[in-house]
Amino acid sequence: MPEVFKKISINIILICTFLVLLTPLVFGQSFYYHFSGFKALYFMGLVEVILLVYFILCIYYPIYRPSLNRVSVAVITFLAVLTVSSVFGRDLPNSFWSTYERMDGLLFWFHLLAFFLIISSVIKKTDLWDKLFSFSIGVASVVSIIALLEKVKIVDIKFFLNGSTLGSTTFLGTYLLFNVFISFYLFLLPDIKKNLKIFYFFNLVIIMLGLIFNVRGKASFAAFTLGILLVFIFWIVSKSNRVLKIIGAFIAFLFLSLGIVVIFINFIPNSQVSQEILNFTKTGTLDGRTIVWDIAREGFKEKPILGWGLANFSIPFIEYYNPCLGTDKCGHGFWYDNPHNIIWKNLTETGVVGFVSYFAIFFFTIYSLWLLYKRDENNKNNKNNFWLAVIFTSLLCSYFIQNLTSVDSVSSLIMFFFVIGFIANTISPQQKIEAETKKTTHNIFAVGAILLFSVSFVYFVIKPLQSSFYATKALASPISYENQLFYIKKALNSSDLGRNEMLESFSKNFYNASLGIKVGDIVDKSFFDELNFLINKLSNIPKNSAFYYKNHFVLGELYNVYAKFDPTKSRDAEKVFQELINISPQNQNGYAGLLQSYLYQGRNSEAFPLVEKIVAMEPNLLNSRMMEINIIHWILKDEKLLKEKIKEITTANPSWVNRFSGYLK
Repeated sequence: MPEVFKKISINIILICTFLVLLTPLVFGQSFYYHFSGFKALYFMGLVEVILLVYFILCIYYPIYRPSLNRVSVAVITFLAVLTVSSVFGRDLPNSFWSTYERMDGLLFWFHLLAFFLIISSVIKKTDLWDKLFSFSIGVASVVSIIALLEKVKIVDIKFFLNGSTLGSTTFLGTYLLFNVFISFYLFLLPDIKKNLKIFYFFNLVIIMLGLIFNVRGKASFAAFTLGILLVFIFWIVSKSNRVLKIIGAFIAFLFLSLGIVVIFINFIPNSQVSQEILNFTKTGTLDGRTIVWDIAREGFKEKPILGWGLANFSIPFIEYYNPCLGTDKCGHGFWYDNPHNIIWKNLTETGVVGFVSYFAIFFFTIYSLWLLYKRDENNKNNKNNFWLAVIFTSLLCSYFIQNLTSVDSVSSLIMFFFVIGFIANTISPQQKIEAETKKTTHNIFAVGAILLFSVSFVYFVIKPLQSSFYATKALASPISYENQLFYIKKALNSSDLGRNEMLESFSKNFYNASLGIKVGDIVDKSFFDELNFLINKLSNIPKNSAFYYKNHFVLGELYNVYAKFDPTKSRDAEKVFQELINISPQNQNGYAGLLQSYLYQGRNSEAFPLVEKIVAMEPNLLNSRMMEINIIHWILKDEKLLKEKIKEITTANPSWVNRFSGYLK
């Protein structure tokens, strides 16, 4: 193979790596979940291109084949555990594909692994890594500036949801966290030119401001502060002064002890300390975090070895649902598909084996950095290696701390694998240049790689993009039922990615649009065509699906819509909701759906006892109280009971006075 091919291949890989680092700025408004799904597909498309080029490069130039070291072995082991856990988990298709909202399935993780192996094997020159880092912090500065402009109201882009181009303040904070440490590292390097130092300092300030003023981003700022404290500790310990060493060692001991305590707090039910941490890292209420962690704990107890399977947390969440969710005390969320804690996410989805293998990535990466520093202690580049170890150790610790109260995004996972790919490359000894090989079979492998790439790129990138595009069309408003059904079918048939997620969105969208239809109204045939299509699809969701509860809840709602035209359908709705109650007996949503079915059937005498049962499960849930008052006001028409109940409710929660005062007029 000519030498020019090697240069072209490496340049393609480099260009695509630069494009990968643009992911945070990329979003497709015309696509389903444009802040997560589109970013992930953009990344996966680029990885597939460089994977094809890399595979052919490795065939002819063995020097670029992956070399095993502690970090790469840890990463590969973790991916192997994810795979085994998913295979033996509850919902393998969901574990593989995941959803457009999360994009945390095996498919995405395999692309992250490929990205890691390629950049750690091909990008061998330090100056190339410096350019990639510089580009990354430049992109982060743009993201940060957009966030700051939103903050000071110079621009009002509601589309960004105060999260700049990442669509979430949590995602923004974690992404900026990586880049603030990278810019700090580049700034501290002693052999950097003055003009570059100014560039790095400018970006450091911009990114830091974005981190500090990030709305609801206290967790990221707290993690950053602890990371900087860790940098300070390492710096003190490195000094020759004996007193400073002792002080630094003492602070390090306290820091380590605090870290161990914080981790073990996760295993204590209803921990007050956990609640205080959440109060600091979140704005407002606890947002249901500690309640969800308790649910995760119960799920872990049921499957402690390999867990429920990647991306399947919603299954134990439904099984161990706490009726407190939805109240002021426990946050206002009724649905969590992620425990928002990296420890409980791994323990619940992948068990002890998954958590240990995940933690091993951090351990061996940090261990390898300090081993490199120790190995070259007398080398002239040792100062560089010191800051390399200090900054990236602090970064990884900060990242782990940040994820104790939040969830990863596409951009943060890319940055994580980008960073450990750099470290894996740095700790690997440089290999000698090997001559190219010219076996005829290599050409056959190259052709096979091209064919495999063509199939993979279409099936894993193009098809999901088509599905995402059609889904957005189907959810657009206004649109006729006929056209809507056309796009729904196109979306569901284009790809397996997020199919059940989309089906729920389509069904919920249809249900909301039908709320204004009354009994006796005349509707077009296309209305029933779409209704029957959605009911048929929802009915075929398997019971082991992570989306079974959510999809069947919507199925029950659609049956109730159908009952406006065919009263017998309310019986079908009743069966669906009764089954959901059996699956999750502490979940008020199933009972609320059943209540709706009773009302459609005219079983008014059974409505009040049922709503009282719902209220008894959690008296402080506003939705339940509203149902109770509506039943008394519209069905029972008992003024005395109405006044008594409203007095009881508003006495217990005075902030609800305005919500119920209208019933007394």
